[in-house]
Amino acid sequence: MSRAIFLGSFNPPHIGHRKCIEAVLNSGMMDFCGIDHIHIIPAYQNPNKSESLDFWKRYQMCRYMFSGLSENVLVDDIEATIRPKYTYDLITHFLRGEDKMIGHKFWWIITEETFLELLDDKWFKSKELLRSNKFLILFDGNDICEAVRYSNYYYGTLKIQKPVTIHSTKIREMAKSGEDVSVYTCKEIDNLIKEEKLYR
Repeated sequence: MSRAIFLGSFNPPHIGHRKCIEAVLNSGMMDFCGIDHIHIIPAYQNPNKSESLDFWKRYQMCRYMFSGLSENVLVDDIEATIRPKYTYDLITHFLRGEDKMIGHKFWWIITEETFLELLDDKWFKSKELLRSNKFLILFDGNDICEAVRYSNYYYGTLKIQKPVTIHSTKIREMAKSGEDVSVYTCKEIDNLIKEEKLYR
């Protein structure tokens, strides 16, 4: 059996993230790919987003957001331990077999937007990331099928329809205005944001 990883800033996590994982759980891909657990991995610090909320607050919000989904879905604090500068560093850590839980054979759950960014070489060592990983792509039904078909990475990808598109930026803007964000997150996250005046 192998593991799958789902990476993000999760600033904050929202129902779009949860529904992505629900889509994977309901797709039959876990059995097909031999996946026994999915690790939700919040970034310690996204190098492109210097204003990210404190890691442990985002980690706690992920615990709230993915709670009760499945015993096979784990929120992982690995980035607080190794503090990678880039996603490449984290992936290399896994590929070298330096993480006993995830090991070196895993699937990377990724959105269409992120996969296309990798194809366009917008990430640090994008091409190496594409060559060295197997992907479960959550796609919006637009150009991802053609992009994957005509790339060199078709062999290592499986596609799952992405259920919903929501952006954390909108939620942060709502929180800044004091609005109830539970419709896009959950009550526990909304309470935490209000009690600690996050994103103000």
